[in-house]
Amino acid sequence: MFWDFSESIIILVILCVFLISAEVGNRLGRRRHRHADEGDKTHISALQAALLGLLAFMVGFNFAMSVGRFDTRKGLVIQESNAINATYLRAQLLPESQRPEIFRLLHTYVDTWRVAHDADADPASLDAAIVATVELQQQLWTAAGALAEQNQHSPPTALFMNSLNDMIDLHEKRLSALENHVPEILFWLVCIIAVVAFGFVGYRSGLDGRRRFLSTASLTLVVILVLAVILDLDRPRHGFIKIEGRSLVSVQQRVDALDHVAAAHK
Repeated sequence: MFWDFSESIIILVILCVFLISAEVGNRLGRRRHRHADEGDKTHISALQAALLGLLAFMVGFNFAMSVGRFDTRKGLVIQESNAINATYLRAQLLPESQRPEIFRLLHTYVDTWRVAHDADADPASLDAAIVATVELQQQLWTAAGALAEQNQHSPPTALFMNSLNDMIDLHEKRLSALENHVPEILFWLVCIIAVVAFGFVGYRSGLDGRRRFLSTASLTLVVILVLAVILDLDRPRHGFIKIEGRSLVSVQQRVDALDHVAAAHK
């Protein structure tokens, strides 16, 4: 549910909460300003430093997790592209009578796969493209099974089926990776720590009878920007940071080129 909300709204709400926490802490600190001694200020400063250090650690931990998941998704797209390309190349080794149907299914599969990748931000289009892709996989596997029965112990057929199996497995892995987010509890834990930390930052300023709005706002903005990047990396269907489809385009171009070559030899 959380990953379906607008990233801009989430960040704006978190920013407001951080600023409110700092303001509330500052007002509480200003109330204690006249009664606070150096011991109180030293104690609050130590707690503030500890909380900011913990916040930095948790932000870095979440950032590393989101980057790792983004790299995994990117790598799986490239691996799946290579698997599709290998399947298409090995299909050219199949008996000539079986090639047209296999080529047609693979060509349709590549086009559908490209649509599924480009439709990440549209759940309805994505689901429809995934269903169509799975159906094409089933048709390809059925055709490959019939081919294996007709050409038992054929090395080209075995190679083709191995590539087709890899292609299907990588497709499932890529879909699973799309749903593999940083656990929500970790993100909200960072937000909770940040709220408490900014409250102490404001409270410490209030003990001195000062507001220090510019420095507090600057720190808040930096933390918010990092959290925005974490969210963006971990929201492949909704974020601004997208996985480039160069490998998809390359596969589509290779398939089109091979189709033209095959048509020219007929």
